[in-house]
Amino acid sequence: MSATLFLTEPYFQRVLATAILVAATASGVGVFLLQRGRALLGDGVAHMSFAGIAVGFVVGWMPLATALAFAVLGALAVDALQRRRLLRSDAALGLVWTTSLALGVVLVSSRGAVPVDVESYLFGNLLLAGASEFRLALAIALVVGVGLATLWRPLLLVSLGPEQARVQGVPVRLLDGVFTVLTALTVVASVRVVGVLLVTGLVIIPAATAMAWATSTRQAILGAVAVAVAAVVLGLTVSATFALASGATITLAAAAMFAGSSLVRRLAGRA
Repeated sequence: MSATLFLTEPYFQRVLATAILVAATASGVGVFLLQRGRALLGDGVAHMSFAGIAVGFVVGWMPLATALAFAVLGALAVDALQRRRLLRSDAALGLVWTTSLALGVVLVSSRGAVPVDVESYLFGNLLLAGASEFRLALAIALVVGVGLATLWRPLLLVSLGPEQARVQGVPVRLLDGVFTVLTALTVVASVRVVGVLLVTGLVIIPAATAMAWATSTRQAILGAVAVAVAAVVLGLTVSATFALASGATITLAAAAMFAGSSLVRRLAGRA
């Protein structure tokens, strides 16, 4: 397949637009996740969503809709376990993460052979993304974008320190819940692009690349979005040209950009 199809054919233009929307949203959320030391939350929520995907296939509902429900509920469950001090954050994430993944595997295996569509959710397959996925990506991008813009200052205060934020009147518990839901929305949108197993490629790697250079959160988010979009365009071009898996190629493109950025920083430091 020629990479020029993404510029000339309406269907592939929609695929590219979906990927860019998701990449921009995921990388922006990734900056706040890294600042708050919760990098694994995105990956964990992605695995939680797999149970919802499995339920969708079993009962005949839209998999992304049920994935969204499970992702939000799972993320809130992790937040509740941590807040009530029943488990530490990493242990709570591991508990809900593995339980949800196990439930998804059991549900899928109960139907016999793993359907091709399920594999596309695990590893990502943008070519199977239709108009409904584009509308979902657009809606999530708008919700998350408005949410981050509205909560910009409180999120920065919490990133600097929850106790300091409380002193300044920030409702930290409520803010954590809202941000957790925004993260779940973002992750579910990313699943169609890179798959459950590779969500970190869009959420964390571009953010980590940009934060190494940025001097402010605003710069970090703009840089992360630029890196994520570039990784999507490069990954889709390579995957279309050489008939490779799109999700994995996008992730490798992001990783290559991180490695290149790190090398440049090291050489600049020596200079």
